[in-house]
Amino acid sequence: MKKLLLIIIGIALSFQLSAQGFTFGPLIGFNSSTLTTNIDTLTNEAKANFLFGAFIRMGKKIYIQPELVWTTKGGILINTDVSNLKAEMQIKMKQIEIPVLVGWRMINIGIANIRVMGGPVAGIVMDKTVIANDLVKDPIPETSFKDLVWSAHLGAGVDVLFLSLDIRYEFGLSNIYNGSEPYNMKNNLWRFSLAWTIL
Repeated sequence: MKKLLLIIIGIALSFQLSAQGFTFGPLIGFNSSTLTTNIDTLTNEAKANFLFGAFIRMGKKIYIQPELVWTTKGGILINTDVSNLKAEMQIKMKQIEIPVLVGWRMINIGIANIRVMGGPVAGIVMDKTVIANDLVKDPIPETSFKDLVWSAHLGAGVDVLFLSLDIRYEFGLSNIYNGSEPYNMKNNLWRFSLAWTIL
């Protein structure tokens, strides 16, 4: 009897929260990440990485959406010498990412709606890896990268029934380099994610 009562209360609470515009659920996706620098001799290549986490969305027409996401960012830096040999460094930064977005449901047609959103992102770096090939004489030390980096998301999304597809661009706001050289490095990426609402 108690279990049945708890189930009924849980269902009633779910309907109440949904009516107030409160939803949450898991998400998965990937990003295509590049590093931009102020070093003229370096070019960059994108690196694709997976991501997963969870989101909460609060509000109807205008909403707030905090997320907690595990992802890897970084990119490939390339220095091409006169012999056309590529000195490459691949930089990976595993992060717990915390975006806090403000969104607007522009179009709502019942079972589907189209949204735009944007907001700041805090990235707590949990692990740093620098992989360099034999042509790199002095790889950047892993300790030269910050433990906390800031960025911003700007993007759009579509909801169909219980699924949400988001496409966002992430602008690096802070210099991720923290070493002795006057380098300026920022992480910029495209992010694609698919979420589904439990509630």
